[in-house]
Amino acid sequence: LKQTADSLKNFEIVGMGLGDLVWDAMNLYAPYRQAVSNLGMTMFQLMGNHDFNLLYKSITQTDHPADGYGEQNYYQSFGPANYSFNIGKVHVIAMKDIDYDGNKKYTERFTPEDLDWLRKDLSYVPKGNIVFLNVHAPVANNTVAAGGNARNANALFQLLRPYQVHIFSGHTHFYENQLPAPTIYEHNIGAACGAWWAGHVNRCGAPNGYLVVQVKGDDVKWRYKATGCSPDYQFRLYQPGEFESQKDYVVANIWDWDWTYTVNWYEDGVLKGAMQAFDDEDQDYINMVKGKKTGYRTRHLFRAQPSKDAKSVKVVVKNRFGEIFTEEIKL
Repeated sequence: LKQTADSLKNFEIVGMGLGDLVWDAMNLYAPYRQAVSNLGMTMFQLMGNHDFNLLYKSITQTDHPADGYGEQNYYQSFGPANYSFNIGKVHVIAMKDIDYDGNKKYTERFTPEDLDWLRKDLSYVPKGNIVFLNVHAPVANNTVAAGGNARNANALFQLLRPYQVHIFSGHTHFYENQLPAPTIYEHNIGAACGAWWAGHVNRCGAPNGYLVVQVKGDDVKWRYKATGCSPDYQFRLYQPGEFESQKDYVVANIWDWDWTYTVNWYEDGVLKGAMQAFDDEDQDYINMVKGKKTGYRTRHLFRAQPSKDAKSVKVVVKNRFGEIFTEEIKL
């Protein structure tokens, strides 16, 4: 992450942690603050379900100042759970969508107080402006068995519709892009820890990493950065026989895929057309958890069946920005 920040020194850079910062260990707040302070950029944070102090049932401060409360350690380290700021033409919001009940029990939702705060905050933002909303739990993830969406997301969408909105979320350890409304794009991003530090990929097969978002005026671009890999590493290819349920196929896992992408394949240098989209469990994740299938089916998988005598297959992926990524395998 620091190497990426150093490579962008010509830009004004800020970072946003999307929650689950300390994994229920309140003594990690101080070392976490120290670690992110050395990244060479201003870091902002928000709360996840693993950032509350489990000793207390009350989520916020009570009428008695001496009482402890769930948000206490986060508040003392980083300030309020809901806040906003402007950078360039973008209004950036960090907002809590974990309603904590105590003892690790919570519901993914926006409280009436949270939505009222957002309504007031947006009243100062001109309609049509760019808004970046950062939350922990997603609002529109459609992945089978991923779950974890904020229950009352429709109330959120009603407030956001007048703006050009990008929602950045985590929580699921599952990469998926969605368009819940014409002006609202959600990036449910793969986690830096992958599948809870079990290995090198998330539950959908996306590598551990983070999203790099670039803004120039009204133009917003993004690219996922896999930890320890080139920025051009945007998909993984499986040879025939490597993907257990698709033994006769070349399979591509394109983690930042959305509906604007084109995914074409070539056999021995000859264009064969578009690869076929399908949903299944990612083989890399299955291998990582030692062959145990879990039902975490991803929708950013594509396949093509080469002929028996084919010598090579090349896959060319073009994203919504016209950027092209290519990988070729020998058969």
